[in-house]
Amino acid sequence: MTKIYQRYIGWTYIKNVFVIFIGLLLFYTGVDYINNLKDLPESANLQLLYV
Repeated sequence: MTKIYQRYIGWTYIKNVFVIFIGLLLFYTGVDYINNLKDLPESANLQLLYV
């Protein structure tokens, strides 16, 4: 049986790791999108598929 403080610290750690992971994912996706913006086709469907 885990103690309440262990559960709290574990939940806080997992939450922070998840937030950092999502932030880095969005950052790298945005940088990649900006770098390849000139090479994207004009079609809206192909632009959505790229993102």
